[in-house]
Amino acid sequence: MIPDAILSRISDLVRERPTEVIKPLARAIESTAVMDWQQARNTVLHLVPQPDVRIEVGALLDAWQAIVPHISRQTLAWALAGAS
Repeated sequence: MIPDAILSRISDLVRERPTEVIKPLARAIESTAVMDWQQARNTVLHLVPQPDVRIEVGALLDAWQAIVPHISRQTLAWALAGAS
């Protein structure tokens, strides 16, 4: 189960950004499933060219790591893709 704090961030990101941004973001997050946390975070953020979106995505990833590090990032990717 994804906590409300994370769902709120996902909802905000999806509401403010077009599907053309969210779908590739979800794929990027999913592709980091086997990476360690810092490498995964850096990889995803490197793929986000817009600075304002990068800040939002960084906050989402940091919240995920802080609140539910035991749940795979693949779950986050699926949640983003499903919400868009």
